[in-house]
Amino acid sequence: MTPVPYLEIVQELLGKKELIRIFENFNNKRISFLVLKGAHYAYQIYHQPHLRPRCDTDILVADSDWLKTTKLLENLGYTERPQLNIFNERLYVFTDSAGLEHNLDLHLKLSNRSYFSSFFDFQKLLVNRQRIPSLGKEVYGLGLIDSLLYSVVHDLAHHYQSDDPVTLSDIYLIWKRMSAEEKKNTFLTARRLKISKVVNHKLKKAHEGFPAEVFISPPDEPDSFVVRRFAGKINWWEMLFWDLCFLPGWTERVQFLREFIWPHSAYFKPLKKQTLFSLRLNRIIKACIKSCLASPRSRFNPKPLSSFKTNK
Repeated sequence: MTPVPYLEIVQELLGKKELIRIFENFNNKRISFLVLKGAHYAYQIYHQPHLRPRCDTDILVADSDWLKTTKLLENLGYTERPQLNIFNERLYVFTDSAGLEHNLDLHLKLSNRSYFSSFFDFQKLLVNRQRIPSLGKEVYGLGLIDSLLYSVVHDLAHHYQSDDPVTLSDIYLIWKRMSAEEKKNTFLTARRLKISKVVNHKLKKAHEGFPAEVFISPPDEPDSFVVRRFAGKINWWEMLFWDLCFLPGWTERVQFLREFIWPHSAYFKPLKKQTLFSLRLNRIIKACIKSCLASPRSRFNPKPLSSFKTNK
């Protein structure tokens, strides 16, 4: 018999209770939000929520409600952990009466990479949203098509060529829930974004060992920045360059570089044993060493996309 994970189930129940409290307060304040990734998938596509591992709850909030949301979380007992503002997210932590720590990752954009964040428009995401009844009457996550594309894009931005197993599991279960029409529209959208080869590869990897139909993208799909990034052909400096290119103006670019190179003092708050100047200098030196040692190929040494066989 498979042992029952009692601890995970209890933690899940306490976590769910806290999420319901948070989302009820969000709705009372008329905050427009969407639940992302782990919590959304756990309660929407997995057989049991504790089967989807996660360390925090990701929430996308409308620009107009950002300040209202941060103030509300502070009133609810959450404490902000300093992050770089250029990444368009904030991490909040709360410890309940049982001693369980709850982490909320508040997002202003779907990705902290400016190129990838341009793929998704908040208002369009709201149109295709999907209700999550287990977490409340007016709680929503991304629609199935947006969920699958977001999972692929998130993997590109954060896990590069590693094919994160949790993400692959998400992709497999999302694909299973899709209708034939939704599967077709997924690739139509992927082709428009020029990521259909990447989506195709992730679907193949996710379905390894499972008998399932997969739509295959045409082999002559034009190469794009994302495809080259996926193939590991872009180095650290070029990635930084593209981040700067897709920011809206020069004011934002200067702010990005300033904070990236010389972060604000609150960012170093947990490290009090060194002086602020030494911490900042140490960060710059490490970044220079890392970028000099980085190869134009990714550290996973992936094969080029042309090596992936495509079924006709």
